[in-house]
Amino acid sequence: MIAPQPSARTASRLNPDSKQPNIGVDLLRGIAIAAVLGLHFFGIAHAKVAAGAALQRVMAALVGHGYYGVTVFFVVSGFRIANSSLERHAGRLLVRPYPFYVRRATRILPLLWLSVFLGAMALAAIPARTTGFELIFAQRGARFSPSFWGSILTFCFNWERIAVYAARGNGGWGLHWDVLWSLAVEEQFYLIFPLVTAWLGTVARLRAAMAVIVVGAAIWRGALVAHGASWLGGFTGTLTCIDAMALGVLAASMPPWRGNASRIAAIAGGLGLIIAYPAKFDAAYGLVTTGLAAAAMLLIQASRSITVRPRLPLAVLARFGRLSYGLYVLHPMVLFVTFPLAARLPPALGFGVFLAASFGVAAASAAWFEDPLKARLRDALLRNDAAPPKWRAPAET
Repeated sequence: MIAPQPSARTASRLNPDSKQPNIGVDLLRGIAIAAVLGLHFFGIAHAKVAAGAALQRVMAALVGHGYYGVTVFFVVSGFRIANSSLERHAGRLLVRPYPFYVRRATRILPLLWLSVFLGAMALAAIPARTTGFELIFAQRGARFSPSFWGSILTFCFNWERIAVYAARGNGGWGLHWDVLWSLAVEEQFYLIFPLVTAWLGTVARLRAAMAVIVVGAAIWRGALVAHGASWLGGFTGTLTCIDAMALGVLAASMPPWRGNASRIAAIAGGLGLIIAYPAKFDAAYGLVTTGLAAAAMLLIQASRSITVRPRLPLAVLARFGRLSYGLYVLHPMVLFVTFPLAARLPPALGFGVFLAASFGVAAASAAWFEDPLKARLRDALLRNDAAPPKWRAPAET
C-alpha cells in the first residue's frame, strides 16, 4: 500500500524520536566536556603533571588530547539541531527560519553575553598580577582591539584568532576568550543551515550534500596540515570543522538503526573513539578528526535504539552532558576562582574540586538564569508560531 501524501497544511518532524530524551547523546556530551575540562585544568593548574607519579601521568595522557572533545560536540550539535528542526512539509524538506533562529539565539546568546560582560569587567577590575589572571583573562601585551570585540559579537572569532596567531604567534587573550572559537564555528553553521536546507529541498539531496562536505573538509584539512599550516588553522577553521557537524546532520537525516545494526554501530563507534583519541593532530594524523567524528556519529545512531539505564555513575555523567554548554562557557572563570586552591592540591583531588565547582556553577546558571530567560523569550517571540500537526512521514526511497 502506498502511504498517503500530506496536504500542504500538514507537516511532521523528520524523525519521530526527535523529542525523546536520549541519554546516550548526553553521555557522549558528558565524555566530551570532561575531556575539555581535563585538558584545560591539567594544562593550566598542573602543567607539569606528566613529570609526576604514574597515576598523574596516566591522567595527563587521558586529557592531553581533550581538544578532540570539541569535535565530538560538533557532531552532537549537528545531530540535535537537525533532529529537532528538520520537517517535511508537503513532501519537501525544510527548516522554518524564524523559529529556528529564535531557538538558537535564546539558547546561546544570554549566557554568551553574560560571559563577555563578566570577562570585560574582569579586565577592568582585576589586577593583572592576580594569580591565574594571565592564563584566564589576558597575558601582558594582549590586544583587545575593535576587531577582537567585533569578532566575538559577530561569531567570527575563530577567524580572528587564526589571523592574529599567524601574525603574532599568540593573541594572549587567555582561556576565557579562547574557548569562544567553537561557538563561532557553530553559529556560522546555524546561520546557513535553514537556507541550505530550503535550497536542497529533499532528504536525498541533504544526505548527498552532507557526504560531500565530509569528504571535502577532510581533504582540505589534510592538505592544510601536509603543507605546513598551523595547528590552529588546521583545527579551528570553519571549513576544517564543518565535517563533524555534517556527520551529525547526516545521522539525523537517517532513520534510527535497529537490532544488529545498532549494536555493530555501538561497538565500531566505541572502538573508533578509543583508537582515534590518542592520535596527535599533525602531518601524520591530519585526518584523525574525521575518523573521530564518524565514531561519534555511530555512537549517536546506536544510542537511538539501545536503552541505557541512567544509574550512577552514568546518571552523573549524563547530567554533565546536559549542562555541557554552561560548563564550556563558564569553566574558565571557575578555574580562575579555584586556581589558588586547585594548584596546591594533588592533581586528582584538585581536578575533583574544579569539576564539582564547575558543575555547581553551570547547574545554578541553567536553573536560575538560562532556562527561565530562554522560556520567557521563546514564549514572547514564538507565541504565534503554532507547532505543525503531527504526521508520520512515509519511508524514504
